[in-house]
Amino acid sequence: MGIEKNFHSHFFSQGMPEWMGDSVGMKYITVTIPLTWVQYQRIDSIHKAYQNTPPYDYAFVGMRCAAATYDILSQLKLVSNRGRYGMVTRYFYPKLLRKRILKLAAERKYVIHQQSGRITRKWEKD
Repeated sequence: MGIEKNFHSHFFSQGMPEWMGDSVGMKYITVTIPLTWVQYQRIDSIHKAYQNTPPYDYAFVGMRCAAATYDILSQLKLVSNRGRYGMVTRYFYPKLLRKRILKLAAERKYVIHQQSGRITRKWEKD
């Protein structure tokens, strides 16, 4: 008898027009990571599979957005592989992953685009 998975998580995609509309006035950083054709096919496969059936539950202490992102990057072999516990504990907050990705971007000369955001909002200091 298998274990029934009733996950409370959802992976979804947002097109560029919707994302641009949602991010007006927000502070953000975009890192462009060049992919090989094999990596592109792999991320497309992961994307479709995760949208159909999320591989893990979203939890306050568990696979949150940063840990899930690290999981996908590790499957593409862009970052070192960690076990689920290692991903959860190391990348509990998005800021920790953001710092890691920015360090990789500097080392590997990835293109970085920044938008400052509203000056009236208090942003994280990093």
